[in-house]
Amino acid sequence: MNKHMRWRETAKKLKLSKRAHTKLEWIIWYETKGKNDAYKTARYFGITPKTFYKWQNRFDESNLFSLEEQSKCPKNFRKKEYT
Repeated sequence: MNKHMRWRETAKKLKLSKRAHTKLEWIIWYETKGKNDAYKTARYFGITPKTFYKWQNRFDESNLFSLEEQSKCPKNFRKKEYT
């Protein structure tokens, strides 16, 4: 079994979200049919190259949960100051 099939099987077992599955397919298509051309991959899936690069950089083979959406709320909040 090649690594792409292994990724798909692991994603099913981990019950990743549909969005994470979609991003995984972007990565797989990029490595197989896209011939490592991000612009070709982005055009094929109708996304921007910036979006593809964002998820490609986050992707970790050993942790497929890296393709899940992350919180967008700020990590640090400004504290109120009283004069």
